[in-house]
Amino acid sequence: MGMSVLLTCQFLGEVIARGLTLPIPGPVIGMVILLIGLMVRGKVPRSLRLTGEGLLRYLTLLFVPAWVGLMVHFRRGQAPLCRPASTIPSGG
Repeated sequence: MGMSVLLTCQFLGEVIARGLTLPIPGPVIGMVILLIGLMVRGKVPRSLRLTGEGLLRYLTLLFVPAWVGLMVHFRRGQAPLCRPASTIPSGG
């Protein structure tokens, strides 16, 4: 039940962001919808709490692909910060 609440809020956020062509990402709008719903309810349902705790437990694993991508780009010298830094000492 908790995961379905999270996914429903994200879906509603995506629909609102795309429907109104807002520059705000759909998941951010979805989290605002979730926050408002939790404030109206006054407490976090047990199923949502368990789902959130389970996701937070493994949150660091979600960043592994991003770090691997950055490491690969740094090794190749293709990272966005590497190019300007490498041209400054050589004079252009």
